[in-house]
Amino acid sequence: MSPEDPAADYLLFTVPYSVDLGLPSVVLKVPLDELKELALRPVRWMKLVAWGILGCEGDVQDAQRVTLDIDLDFSNLKPGEYTFVPAEDATFCLLNLDHTHTPAKSQASQKSAAYKCPDPAPAGWNTVLDGRDGDHCVFSGLVPPRRAHILPQRFSHNTAALQSLSAQRGFELSHHLDPENTISMNHSLHDDWDSRRGFILATEDRFLRNSDIPPPSGSPHGTPTWQARHEPQGETTTYVWQVIARRQDEEGFARLFVRANERARFQNPGSPALPNPAAVNYVYAAGMVREYLQGDKPELLALLSRPEPRIHAPDMEEMDDARSGDAFEDMDAFEFLFRLTHKGQFLDYYENEQRLAEEDKARRLREWRMSLPERHRDHA
Repeated sequence: MSPEDPAADYLLFTVPYSVDLGLPSVVLKVPLDELKELALRPVRWMKLVAWGILGCEGDVQDAQRVTLDIDLDFSNLKPGEYTFVPAEDATFCLLNLDHTHTPAKSQASQKSAAYKCPDPAPAGWNTVLDGRDGDHCVFSGLVPPRRAHILPQRFSHNTAALQSLSAQRGFELSHHLDPENTISMNHSLHDDWDSRRGFILATEDRFLRNSDIPPPSGSPHGTPTWQARHEPQGETTTYVWQVIARRQDEEGFARLFVRANERARFQNPGSPALPNPAAVNYVYAAGMVREYLQGDKPELLALLSRPEPRIHAPDMEEMDDARSGDAFEDMDAFEFLFRLTHKGQFLDYYENEQRLAEEDKARRLREWRMSLPERHRDHA
């Protein structure tokens, strides 16, 4: 079924956005039969997506402004218009689509020279992921997997976004290479994830629970060792691979490798480095916006993508006693963020990478000078 099919039953879901930023309300037009494949409790799904868009709690009301029960099922939900009403004391941290997708290779990168920095992969990073994921795609059970980022890799260079989302959304992601921002996937799923043809949902009691997601059907894929792993049950946080059935039929991607609504099976489901649920669902909500946004879609998508301004390190008086000895005034914004998030844990690594970069720059300069005619070397 096409989303333009006039005979289909739709849910029109309005999320009020920001007049101050020149952004109209976000209206999602979701076919009910597709939503049934994503979640068994539509109000819980709407509240999760609204949280991803606005960063706050609230209620879902119908066209008569009646607040809907969060556990309402589809048998009691009619096609029509529904609106998210933020709580009276809500504070907002608006969705920025620029945070949530990797641009196509034809698009210019938004990284500038000022943002470039070494990748401080902690010692044992791969060991943590191998111990947690077991060197398998956690959704399909196939080997070998790729390391896929929840928040895009280029996001690590946007210091303003990292700070604001860590503070306001509680991501607690110190760097894009940290294991909690990475998950092991088969190469086909990884491609679909990067292009947002596949989605990862993190279930929590706060919004959607594991029991609110339809179970996968058919036999699982992957190796026997992966199939023997514990399949998540109950209401603990689970990570679910989702696809839009219409797109899967039209584009023919990844369905041979993984079942829809497959739950991730980790080798160590108790790892403290599991992906951050808030970050997972932030990206999930962005995917639903891209999929179902109504109106002048290119213009609205452009409005919802707002490059963050560069931040500056605060004055010395704003730092606590534990960090008062560092020279923050002259510190590059990324180094400042690096020190705050890593608490000095990998600072030696960072400074050594800086030293190596300076040595390489000096070496290249010497080679360039030596390549000049002798009479010009002293003036270069």
